[in-house]
Amino acid sequence: MSCVRSLFALTVLSILLAACGGGGGGSGSYHIAISHTTPGVTCEATLITLTLHDDDDHSPVAVDADKVVALTYSPSVDAGNPTSVTVQDGESTAQFYLSQTTDIGQIDIDADNSSDGISDPDDHGSEDPYIEFRDTAFLFYADGNPVSTTAIGAQIAGLISSSNPSSQTLELRAIETDTNTKACTSAITGTETVQIAYECKNPTSCSSTNRLSFSSAVDTETITRNNDGATLSYTDVNMSFDSDGIAGFTVNYSDAGQIKLYAQKVVASASPNPGYTLEGSSNNFVVRPFGFDIDFSDLRSADWLDNSALDGTASNLTYATGASGTAYLKAEEGFLGTLSAVVWQSADDSPIDGIPDTNANLTDNVVAENFGQETSASSITFSHSLIAPTIGDGGVSGTFTASAVTVGGGSSSFSSGVATSTMNWNEVGVIDITGSLSDYLSDTSADITGTANDVGRFYPDHFVLTSSVGGYGNACATGTAFSYIGQSFGYASSSEPSVTVIPKRSGNDSSATINNYLGDFKKLTTGSIVMDTALTSANAGVDLSNLPVTATYSAPTLSDGGSGSESNTILTFNSADTYTYTRTTNALVAPFSVALSLEVNSLTDSDGVKAEDGSDVDISASAPFTFTPTSTGTLQRFGRLRLENAFGPETAALNVPINVEYYTGSDFIRNEDDGCLVLANTNLDLEVTDDDSAPNDSFNYTAGIITNITIDSGTTDGSIGNSPFSSGTANFNFSAPGADATAAIEIQTTDTSAMSWLLYNWDGVDQGSDLDFLDDNPSSTAIFGRYRGHDKILFWREESN
Repeated sequence: MSCVRSLFALTVLSILLAACGGGGGGSGSYHIAISHTTPGVTCEATLITLTLHDDDDHSPVAVDADKVVALTYSPSVDAGNPTSVTVQDGESTAQFYLSQTTDIGQIDIDADNSSDGISDPDDHGSEDPYIEFRDTAFLFYADGNPVSTTAIGAQIAGLISSSNPSSQTLELRAIETDTNTKACTSAITGTETVQIAYECKNPTSCSSTNRLSFSSAVDTETITRNNDGATLSYTDVNMSFDSDGIAGFTVNYSDAGQIKLYAQKVVASASPNPGYTLEGSSNNFVVRPFGFDIDFSDLRSADWLDNSALDGTASNLTYATGASGTAYLKAEEGFLGTLSAVVWQSADDSPIDGIPDTNANLTDNVVAENFGQETSASSITFSHSLIAPTIGDGGVSGTFTASAVTVGGGSSSFSSGVATSTMNWNEVGVIDITGSLSDYLSDTSADITGTANDVGRFYPDHFVLTSSVGGYGNACATGTAFSYIGQSFGYASSSEPSVTVIPKRSGNDSSATINNYLGDFKKLTTGSIVMDTALTSANAGVDLSNLPVTATYSAPTLSDGGSGSESNTILTFNSADTYTYTRTTNALVAPFSVALSLEVNSLTDSDGVKAEDGSDVDISASAPFTFTPTSTGTLQRFGRLRLENAFGPETAALNVPINVEYYTGSDFIRNEDDGCLVLANTNLDLEVTDDDSAPNDSFNYTAGIITNITIDSGTTDGSIGNSPFSSGTANFNFSAPGADATAAIEIQTTDTSAMSWLLYNWDGVDQGSDLDFLDDNPSSTAIFGRYRGHDKILFWREESN
């Protein structure tokens, strides 16, 4: 008891200053708030605290110079108590001990700084409470000291007060003043029934159920709740008091706010001692929520429920471990985040540090329903951190926004401990989203946080396309380069066009470009692009309509954009792509340069992200993305293969003209630029028609046989002198069959698929009734010797084709 007596004997002012950490920022007008625990006992001093508060938000305000505060007491107290204290420069708080050796009730402490016109409210409310001194009382202790000296500190909702991280030893001391020595002695010992109550100070109204569990060494009870200022209702609790009148206890409050404990016991008279009542109260102390559970339209709750794991299975799409995670939201697409202030449970905090573990399941925790009903307002701070792609892999954090969430005050966002916020993130990838509140109810040790880990996967809103047009080439380049109409052509050497795919968030300007569409977060494949294969050129046909073109495409190659644009994807067209002008009689026009635009009908990645036209409209077959490769040096010619008749003696070799021609716009001429056309034996079909009756050597040879052709007693060999053609001619010859070996050899080309672009309408007949008159292989006749004509032919006219 020596410590108690020394405190009781204190007659000089003790000033204990605490740093404020802020200058209010409210109205600019201030008052002095007085706080203490009551009743005090007549055998020891009680600590009184003065704090300079802003009038509006009641936040502590640091003074900019020493401030002397005058103290008066009504009714008068013992001599020797301080009559003034000084709040020192830069501080907001001053403390002093008040002692009173006789029983007295409702002492009004007045604190006044007349020079600045600042005083206490003088309303006997929460910032100007009366203090009583009694000969008998209950005193609440924390860590061996009265709570007026060592306050019950901030607690965590749902976590017992004796547990880490802020463990305290809490005790209730039954104390009385010895009438002879005036020293503090125990008022009761042994197991006694004590009435316990709790009062909700801030919020001033409790939630709908009793949330405080109070445990002594011999009993545990749920304590009756009381709104601020209400007549107290108590709950009986058995407590075991030692010889010093001290009984240990713990509390566990499963809600949030600032509360106060009360204890009372009526002690019956025992002759010669009269009966008396022990009463006492704790300091106001804060109980913060364990953390914030952040969910998104209950998808995380559903994810936990389906298999007791957060794994993004089925339709629970908010969790992704990386690029392989299921697509959740488009970049910058708004989504609803739900914050629930939750109570601690052991599975979420190992080892116990009062902070939710990474990926802890808070969806099944009890909600602290009173959170958000506090008298003064504060705000949740939202932040995010990039998980993937990492900064080291080129990722950027992007911009995360969340609509304001207000805690308490007149317009709180919370109802029953739950609030919502509309959020969005403007990038691709996976992020953590954190909500936090510092210094809950102005308690610097009552920070609250909650993190939704691995939220995603976020993907682009759309793509926009740009092109590198490349250039067309020609099928033949042995002279003046050209292609025949109907013959496929491709790109000039190293001139393949490309399409650059630019990922975008909402909007299309440069600021809307996505940066994190990188690596495996890219979901484009070679099959993502769909090209129009039935094209229309800008080249006019005979009837002035535009000539159609057929395109064939092979898989493009994919590559990343250049430095600073790695999120772009370049699709480079395949050098094997071909384009073919449709060859009809309408295409029988003078040579022209290629005038052909390419059309991207769609581009879609595996997430379903589509390319748009720059006006929020998806590109399509009816609204394609177009670009036109250059056509410098390209030339399209309408060509045909022509075989001419030849006559000569059987004793000499015979040259049969086989030439390739093109239409100039007025006539066909030999295409002297063609050194590319290949004519093989298999392209020729020979039939011998003998000109005499004996022996009859008429015979239709199998296509491709052009040597050892029997004519009467001799033979002839056909040979192709130029394959490929030279200056547009094949230089085809038959060797001399010998004297008296006379006959006509009919020559016709075959294998039209190899030279379909050189067929022509030689007979004026639509062979397949398909309106394609350009369907005839060329033919001619080579005659050795005198030819008298066939017996069944009445009229013979020489004609070549």
